[in-house]
Amino acid sequence: MALQLEFGVAPKTAMPGMIRIRGANMDDAKPLIAMCEYIVDTCYRSFLGDELVDSFIRREALNRYIALHLGYFQLLTLGDEIVGCTVCKENQIDLMMIDPRVAGFGLGTQLLQYSEKRLFRSSPVLGLRSFAGNHQANTFYRKHGWEDMVAHTDRVSQVREILFRKLDPMHVALSGDLTWRLTDSGNWRSC
Repeated sequence: MALQLEFGVAPKTAMPGMIRIRGANMDDAKPLIAMCEYIVDTCYRSFLGDELVDSFIRREALNRYIALHLGYFQLLTLGDEIVGCTVCKENQIDLMMIDPRVAGFGLGTQLLQYSEKRLFRSSPVLGLRSFAGNHQANTFYRKHGWEDMVAHTDRVSQVREILFRKLDPMHVALSGDLTWRLTDSGNWRSC
């Protein structure tokens, strides 16, 4: 029996259902939008503020982002329910979200490790951006070996972000190459 997650309702303490990571398809768009809006509405107000979160949701920015990037989404499912997602492009984790109602069960770690493994196949250095005020996420990334590289203010949202990187330990061990620079597009490239 799958765990039924109703938005706004905490899950049962037991987490029945099989955990899977899979690519998204067109049928996932609506439940994915609902989950992402729930996470933004519930978790992002403390560091983005009510006005920015309300504006983001009202403008349906998530709908447009998901429509443009659906082919890049990897979904973390628990039974039949989407409980997390990641968007990986080139050597970047462009987005990562975990439903807070299932936090603390190691699902975020599984999704992050899965994403890193996929991306390290094509690049020895990975990047991601995180809101500077999202202390929980930033602590999580640092715990998993991500390094703060640069903090800056996003030109569009005017929100402070941290750019993180992670080097493939096998590549560093074999080549000793630690020289990488951040490009204008936010990707890490060898110098």
